[in-house]
Amino acid sequence: MEQLKVMIVDDDMLSVDYIKNLIQWETYGFEVSQTAYNGKQALKLFDKCPVQLLITDISMPLMDGIELIREVKKQYPETRTILLTAYSEFEYARAAVTAGVDYYIIKDEMTKEVLAQKLASIKKTIGNIKHISGILFQKALIDFFTEGEDFVAERYQNQEILSFFSQSYPCILLEQNEAWRSWDEGENHLDTSMAEILKIILEEIGNDNLMQYGILPFHQILLFFRPDGSGYDYKQYQRIIQMSSRLVDLLREDKKVFTAYYMYLPVSVTYINKFIKNRLDSYAFLHGCKKAYCMEECTVTESREGKSVREEQVKKYLDEQDEKGFYLYVEECLAVQSVGISMIFKNLQEFMRILDKILQSDGLEQADVFETKSLYDIKEIRKWIQDGFSRLLRRRGSMGVRWEVSEAMRYVRKHYQREDLAISELAGHVGISNSRLSVLFKQDTGITINQFITGIRIERAKELLLQGNYKVYEVAEQVGYVTSQYLSKIFYRETGCYPAEYKRKG
Repeated sequence: MEQLKVMIVDDDMLSVDYIKNLIQWETYGFEVSQTAYNGKQALKLFDKCPVQLLITDISMPLMDGIELIREVKKQYPETRTILLTAYSEFEYARAAVTAGVDYYIIKDEMTKEVLAQKLASIKKTIGNIKHISGILFQKALIDFFTEGEDFVAERYQNQEILSFFSQSYPCILLEQNEAWRSWDEGENHLDTSMAEILKIILEEIGNDNLMQYGILPFHQILLFFRPDGSGYDYKQYQRIIQMSSRLVDLLREDKKVFTAYYMYLPVSVTYINKFIKNRLDSYAFLHGCKKAYCMEECTVTESREGKSVREEQVKKYLDEQDEKGFYLYVEECLAVQSVGISMIFKNLQEFMRILDKILQSDGLEQADVFETKSLYDIKEIRKWIQDGFSRLLRRRGSMGVRWEVSEAMRYVRKHYQREDLAISELAGHVGISNSRLSVLFKQDTGITINQFITGIRIERAKELLLQGNYKVYEVAEQVGYVTSQYLSKIFYRETGCYPAEYKRKG
């Protein structure tokens, strides 16, 4: 069990040694970690290595015991104190109750038994305070972040809690990241066992520098640390940033995806609350999960329009088997630096809709092409889309279709807008006779070349009609038909309704 740390302060060195050797401190759950010989020296040591129990003489040069306790209680209100006093000083000591003295011991009456009795009482008090203040602090912390600072000031009378919220601390905010939903996968549930995750974190970092901690109602864990006290910012920076990265890695090993946000300089709880509310919700999604970021550097980028995804462009890359072109297109449409957050999510939805439509037209399931895995940030998603596109190209080339047929299909997809597109042109392109290509095409696809050309043209006509910007004759011109009447005839034969009717139905 962790020992409670003790500091003994007295300007009489013999008195310090006497108290230090009076009992076996470890037996009672305590450890003498610091000694000092005046109040100012004690205060400096306290800033570097705070303790749970301060035992101090009342009369000392430079700073007396009462002033020392008053200063310690300002910064560390949870510290318990014992004031050592002589008979002649006792009334003065009792009058100093406002300084926050918890126990008094008259020096001439200090024995092993008296000290042991005080230590047992203090240990019980510290244990009760830890339990009660832990529950109360957790509730107050949640109220601070959900109801606001004024609500906590009015609701809570506990001075330790109010004092804590009025001060500043280095901190680490750990946020559990939600996996992106690529298709309609139903509700996405985060791991809700935050108490278990907090336990893992506390076991890793220990309590040496930890001031307080709590679970926020946004799948976040907030850790407050004691300031370094040395005045050397870089040392504190190293400690906090290394701990942030270590915790992210630790949770990743446990199959939990978190992002850390830290401040190595002390900041108020109000600052952290504003950071959470004002920070772009999707910061980690855009810049990368499973990393550690300084809160000051997490700036919200103004919304930008950027490039939007076009179905005809995606199909063009697919038809022309332009893998590199599609890769660059994905990067451009989902570029954090040039595309606003709303446009990025809109483009993602559009990519998913287009790709799902292509899969359905090819008779494929999503799992046939796109890997089933959890994706947490835009970089992972870009690669996932690009890899799926590559598999789709390979799948199309290995569906039992001979090269001549596959190349003829690609040629049709590229040139279907031309009204004079003929089988002889396709046959010449692949280097075989008209009749041979027609036979191979029917064998491999189950339909004729003309049926395939018609299917491509009608599908494109549907897309243009639904866009609402084209008249029927304009659509006919763009899909390879001479007149709107001829398009209407073929469209009705293939779909059971006329183009104008299809457009009205939306």
